[in-house]
Amino acid sequence: MTLKNINETTLQLTREQRETARTRMVEELIVLLSYRHEKPLEWKYSVTDLMEMAHLAFISDQIIEDDGSNCTFRSLVRRVCLLFGMTVPSNPYSYINRVQNRKNVRARSFFEMYCWQMYRQGQSHPLLLSLSLSPSLCTKHLQGIKE
Repeated sequence: MTLKNINETTLQLTREQRETARTRMVEELIVLLSYRHEKPLEWKYSVTDLMEMAHLAFISDQIIEDDGSNCTFRSLVRRVCLLFGMTVPSNPYSYINRVQNRKNVRARSFFEMYCWQMYRQGQSHPLLLSLSLSPSLCTKHLQGIKE
């Protein structure tokens, strides 16, 4: 934990940096979706944050189904919830509305936290900070992500 510096609480990013972070997050998610283990992974943040990440991955249009068809938001939500052992929300879009309506300074979006960890803290795989994985599993599952 660090002391919050009022002048540094807002991370100013270029469009290119935001696109790079979004692409990296989607790549990390795709690698995690291929995760095969007897127990689900543990997500440390809220369901809203998880749905935000899934929605950003969905709108990136970088994910396709195993049969080559376009991935739907509902199918991605099902896979993400299965990965983390969570119940699939009946209306995942309601979580996206919550993200878009956040007005409180204290309620940062998941993507803002991801960018902060990537650019301010120098984390190469910030999504791992949202999970409870051993370092060996992290290394093993993220070998396919380019630096």
